[in-house]
Parts: sequence; structure tokens; C-alpha cells
Amino acid sequence: MAPPEQDPLTIPVGAGGEGDNSMPAQLFDSLHEQQMARLGNIANAAHENFEQVRLFAQLDYMEGKRLVSLEEAMGVREVASKQVPAGPTSTG
Repeated sequence: MAPPEQDPLTIPVGAGGEGDNSMPAQLFDSLHEQQMARLGNIANAAHENFEQVRLFAQLDYMEGKRLVSLEEAMGVREVASKQVPAGPTSTG
């Protein structure tokens, strides 16, 4: 005997209660497990993105500390040229 036809858009509702193994309860449980796993994956991806942004900010800060401005470079050159003269020397 063939199973009775059921409209695929309607979900049969059981009587409910403790230990309900009806189809809606099983669908809800599987959907809930799937969404909880998805939520954990989203949290892991967000954490990785936060760590990557933190690393980029740290590297940018370190690069900024390594660079000097034009005024600082010229000042160092002036001080250094007084101690060790560079360039053409005057013969005379």
C-alpha cells in the first residue's frame, strides 16, 4: 500500500510533550544543531579577521616607527657632517 500523499509545504504537528519524536521536533532539532555549528564557524572566522587586522595595525605601527621625516634626516646629516665632513674638500 502506498503512503498517503502529503503537501510538501505543510508540516504535520504532533501532540507535543516530553520526548516528542514527531517530525517537526526532529526538524527543529536538526535545524538548531546546524545553526549552532554555523554560529561557531562564524565566530571562528570573525576571530581570525580580528587577529589579522590587529597584526596589520601592529606592522603599520612598527613601519611608522622605522621611517623618519625629511627634517629629521637633514638634521642627522648636518650633525654628522660636522663630525665627519663629507663632500668635496677645499684645497687651499
